Amino acid sequence: MSRFTVQSMIAMILVGVVSTTLLASGNVIGVISAEGTFRLDSAAVSDHATLFEGDVIQTGATAPTVDLKNGGRIQLGPNSTAKFSGPQVELQQGIGEVASAKGFEVQARSLHIQPVDAASVARVEVRGDRTVLVAAYHAPVRVLSATGIVVANVAAGMTLSFDPQAGGNTSISGCLLTKGGKFIVVDPQNPRVLAEVRGNDVVTGQVGNQVTIAGTTIPGATSTIQGVQVVGETSLQQTAGKTAACVNAAKAVGADPVAGTAVNTTAKEAGKTGGKAAGAASSHTTAYVIAGIAVAGGAIGGIAASRGGKSGN
Repeated sequence: MSRFTVQSMIAMILVGVVSTTLLASGNVIGVISAEGTFRLDSAAVSDHATLFEGDVIQTGATAPTVDLKNGGRIQLGPNSTAKFSGPQVELQQGIGEVASAKGFEVQARSLHIQPVDAASVARVEVRGDRTVLVAAYHAPVRVLSATGIVVANVAAGMTLSFDPQAGGNTSISGCLLTKGGKFIVVDPQNPRVLAEVRGNDVVTGQVGNQVTIAGTTIPGATSTIQGVQVVGETSLQQTAGKTAACVNAAKAVGADPVAGTAVNTTAKEAGKTGGKAAGAASSHTTAYVIAGIAVAGGAIGGIAASRGGKSGN
């Protein structure tokens, strides 16, 4: 064995010993490694560093990896900024990929992104002034609002684009159904209850149709459906009639059966709808406009790729 090889092995062993010792420290939450230079609390650091509670990592051309004390791993993309505190990382700019970190969450804007189990790999990107992209690999990823309401469950192989809106204003699109005497809006593409709706008589006449409802969240109101926010309807726009998708969505969530035949009625036949139709309904929930897009593969090329992550629809 050459002298160089022996020295390399010794160096690797020492790094492992030091990392294990540091992770045992009370205020240490992880170890950072990178092939190049990054900034840690505004100070330039090369190759390796210890991550303490409250530290902020800023990347340039590098993509450092953080091995967390709880066994999770986070890789940051180039030109990204992230603050680590407690069981979460606040992604302030750029891209972050989180794996093997159940119980750990990424905060981006007002959203909280949580891997649902140890197999989940979540890729989060903060884009522009408002948009947040969330991609899931291998297992679903849960997205919650600042108040803990489930905004979406991102299926493995999918990316959703979130656009947090100001205040309690809400735009919800989906199938208007009834369940347990309540009006609910259900996502027809991925059947789940998006919100409970309370409004005027226009809502009653639209049951079974695909609609877009504008309204505001009702402070303090609770739904009989766990994790669902209550929305007060201020205007309603029909986007499609009683489609087969809504019939199937009602069955999937245990809602009341959709009466009548799936006729694909257009908004021009809808009567009082509050404006022109926008076409097929897209998924909106609570105060977050959500759109399904293709998974952006290779944004970092790290954790998801190393685990065989594949692009979705």
